[in-house]
Amino acid sequence: MNVLFIPIDDLKPVLSPYGYDFMKTPNIERLAERGIVFNNAHCQYAICGSSRISALTGLYIDNARVFSFAPKLRTILPHIVTLPQHFKNNGYNVTGIGKTFDKRTTDKHLDKVSWSIPYKEYIRCDNTYSNMKGGYRGEEIVEQTNSIYKKYSNDPNKIRNELKKAGLRPLTECEDYPDVAYSDGQKAIVGMQLLEKFSKDDKPFFLSIGFQKPHLPFVAPKKYWDLYDRDKIQLPSALRHDSIPTFAYGNMGELSSYSPKEEWPFSE
Repeated sequence: MNVLFIPIDDLKPVLSPYGYDFMKTPNIERLAERGIVFNNAHCQYAICGSSRISALTGLYIDNARVFSFAPKLRTILPHIVTLPQHFKNNGYNVTGIGKTFDKRTTDKHLDKVSWSIPYKEYIRCDNTYSNMKGGYRGEEIVEQTNSIYKKYSNDPNKIRNELKKAGLRPLTECEDYPDVAYSDGQKAIVGMQLLEKFSKDDKPFFLSIGFQKPHLPFVAPKKYWDLYDRDKIQLPSALRHDSIPTFAYGNMGELSSYSPKEEWPFSE
């Protein structure tokens, strides 16, 4: 049996198979109809690096001990057998593209022992749209961002601060470009090419295609924004609940590193 593994960053189960009919997710609906929908599966640590380690080792994060993005997986669990590694040990072609492990939690090869074919985080299938910066496509943002990257090339913190100060890290962007203009669109194309390639091999395969969205910034081709009437989107009545302990929310400040708080498209 071949395995296509699709990790997705920051996706909540606010999808049609879970009863949210206003969401237009026809491909996920097709998967749900042909497979199994789990209704009692929960994220047990709300940071992607740790969640990925947990999912790929089968361990609760209290046992894996990789909190946030440290220590490295093999520092704390040198002999653990990961999910892809298990398939590799059983004769599969095993590789992937995009984001499966978070690179901050592994070696520079995205956990080299897990893959029979070296893992590639980025594979470009089309150089027509190579000028994107920070996930954005807007020409003005790209031009100004390139200037700041060039000016402060040796100081990542200064780059981030200057981008935010200049308003070059908006929370959302709606530009009229095709899917292939964005990194996830290119990953989808490369993923299909790899599926075609491995399907012709005598060995079974385990292929991971990790998509970045809907991780912020909330950037997508205009055609997807046009599917929804913004005024009819129902927001949750509260983003926090008294039954949830305060420490569970964390304090990464990831959202606030984008647009000014008063511009967020929701209220606390």
